[in-house]
Amino acid sequence: MCQSKPTGGRRPARPRPPTPTHVYVPDTFDQHVHLPGHLHRHADCARYFLHRVVWGRVQRRLTLDQYVPVKFDYLRSVIPDRVVKPLKLALLDAGVVECDGQYVEGEKALGYRLRPPHSAARIVRTRLSDGATADKVRANRRAEFKRIRLDVHRHLLGQYRRLEIDLPLALHLLEGDPDFEVNKIPPQQIAERDWSFSVCRYGRVHTDLTRCPRAVRPALRVDGLPLIEIDVANSQPLFLALLLINHRRQGNKTFGYVTFPEKRTNPYSKIDEIVSRTIIHFSQREENTITPLPPLSITTRMGCDEEEKCLEKPVLVARDNDTDTSRAYQDILKQDEICFIQLCENGGLYEDFMDRLELPVRMWVKAQFFEVIYGDNRSRSPLKADFAEVFPNVAEVVRVHKRKDHGFLPRLMQNIEANFVINTVCRRLMKELPEAPVLTIHDCVLTTPPYEDAIAGVMREEFARLGLHPTFHIKRHGGTPQPEQRGQS
Repeated sequence: MCQSKPTGGRRPARPRPPTPTHVYVPDTFDQHVHLPGHLHRHADCARYFLHRVVWGRVQRRLTLDQYVPVKFDYLRSVIPDRVVKPLKLALLDAGVVECDGQYVEGEKALGYRLRPPHSAARIVRTRLSDGATADKVRANRRAEFKRIRLDVHRHLLGQYRRLEIDLPLALHLLEGDPDFEVNKIPPQQIAERDWSFSVCRYGRVHTDLTRCPRAVRPALRVDGLPLIEIDVANSQPLFLALLLINHRRQGNKTFGYVTFPEKRTNPYSKIDEIVSRTIIHFSQREENTITPLPPLSITTRMGCDEEEKCLEKPVLVARDNDTDTSRAYQDILKQDEICFIQLCENGGLYEDFMDRLELPVRMWVKAQFFEVIYGDNRSRSPLKADFAEVFPNVAEVVRVHKRKDHGFLPRLMQNIEANFVINTVCRRLMKELPEAPVLTIHDCVLTTPPYEDAIAGVMREEFARLGLHPTFHIKRHGGTPQPEQRGQS
């Protein structure tokens, strides 16, 4: 009896089993209790809906009444259209969620939040068992990673994947947190290596690290080493100062922010190109010459977003020489604007408000200042009145940028911050120190002890290229707390 011989070649590889897909839901949800019989087979769709509500809380995308806007497009990418409405109605009728009933086409989706007892229940990481639903969720998450195209973003993603966490310690550090069940999710994501990485429309990088509460940072490690946190004092006011400088140099013109659409190759470089054509360099002022600005095309409205990258010569002088600073700015900035910039450099802006207004808590002052620069122009507060009195011209620039939409200035500031931190500092580190751990939390950079001096030095140099010499706060996690360190003047 002859046996057939193998045809040769390699045996075809077995297909890999799909990666388990998990969502976060309250442990009180029971499909047999909270869904009618005909919807039991869509239980994983219900879990995904609840996950969107929980995840909105993790991302802090909440209304004032703590509702999470849930876009229909997010749901229909996973849940069949014919199931979305009956599923939501079933969860509403069962008292699992409640809806705010507020919908504004093109502006706000219906908001949902968990109802008691589900709102106080444990949030558990749950594996989806329905293959079709899990496949759609995985496809959505893969699509997020496919949108990461810029080399600097891919580099940061690689660095982020080096991150480790001592989860028991992180959970211990969160004990007593009123939002423990929500705030434990980002550390769990890092521990499970279930990475989340995205770039928002305004250039900011968002990860589970950016969503982690500050309290868990001592539990984070890279290559077994604790992290060093390099933070710029008064960073948001300092980026406002950069906007102020550019606003004055461009003849008090207000430019728009730049968004990051999926098909654009590198919005950062486009901004840099625009700014490079509209900057008057410091050397030209030293020679007491005035070079007229080139004509502004419609694209130049992006100009103020990313001025940091393009300045090759300093504009501000060292902060220990106020006379020279005043002379450098006498043709551009007014005296209160110079004073504002110097306070930002010294890291003493909030303390200046505290002394004048006799406010005892720095965080209160910081929150009120953010309300002044990011809130509606019609709002009133003692700090806003003091700001307008002491820094009248700075306050006017803030007001002008919020004249039509008070959300305009925050988006513009995110552009400025993202270009400096991501496209300037991180891009340079990618080229010069590719092996260095670099993790960002918006305007803050984290690394490990061996690279502390090198990375802090790069940040100082890049600020100095703009003529700014800010104060740096350096915090060492996982060891004995160290005193704050000042940036070089």
